[in-house]
Amino acid sequence: MMILEHFQLRSRPFEAVADSRFYFPTPDHDRALALLHYAARNAGEAALLCGPPGCGKTLLLRTVRRQLPREQFTVVFAPQTPAADLIERLARFLPAQLAPPEADPHTQLLAVARTCAHADRALVIMLDGDAGPNNESFTALGWLLNLDVPDLRVAALLTAHDAPPQTDRLLGVATIDPLPADQVPAYLAHRLRVAGHPDGQLFEPPAADRVARLSAGVPRTIHRIANLAMHAAALEKRDRVTQADVDAAAERLGQIHPPLAARQEART
Repeated sequence: MMILEHFQLRSRPFEAVADSRFYFPTPDHDRALALLHYAARNAGEAALLCGPPGCGKTLLLRTVRRQLPREQFTVVFAPQTPAADLIERLARFLPAQLAPPEADPHTQLLAVARTCAHADRALVIMLDGDAGPNNESFTALGWLLNLDVPDLRVAALLTAHDAPPQTDRLLGVATIDPLPADQVPAYLAHRLRVAGHPDGQLFEPPAADRVARLSAGVPRTIHRIANLAMHAAALEKRDRVTQADVDAAAERLGQIHPPLAARQEART
């Protein structure tokens, strides 16, 4: 609460939660978003979103989920899981009002599919996890994408650290990478504006540049550094975050993750 009160914000700008309200459009992210939307709206298709951990894959999926009209789509969002457990795990995340709890996972999925088809809603399966799908997973997904339910439209959106071997199961693969250093100040300002700051210019330019350098453009790391730096500034009752605040945050993170500072310095 200290950050919210001190900087007069409506919400926390740098939480670890992937909140789709904070989606930051870059050319790569917009291209990835377009592919995911295309797959979601085309029956029987699957698309894969790749990128290093912490770069915003989950946020992109949740952005698609928020943007799909609820009256036209039923979205099931679940963590990625080994192929052998895929159907069983997926059934745990089905809408409770649509899946009979006493039924086996396959029957539950069929019940949801039939409800979607009857209501003329597409069923979109989102599987989120860095491990990503393998050939066995695609076989299980093939069963989902080809459910024998009249008039059913079903699609799958997946995430992974790396793209799998070539497969005809995928409509396409999109990749997102860490932000370029020159985009990090705009990223900080964007999230601050969404959180309620009037102009987003809370980080002094040297401080924003320092965040870019220490984080290597990885959003998850940007959030950790920025959040701690804002705490440091608030404790000193400053209206803006200075480079000293960022350095103090990085030092504190270094105590939790010792390789961080050394790894980032070695890259420069």
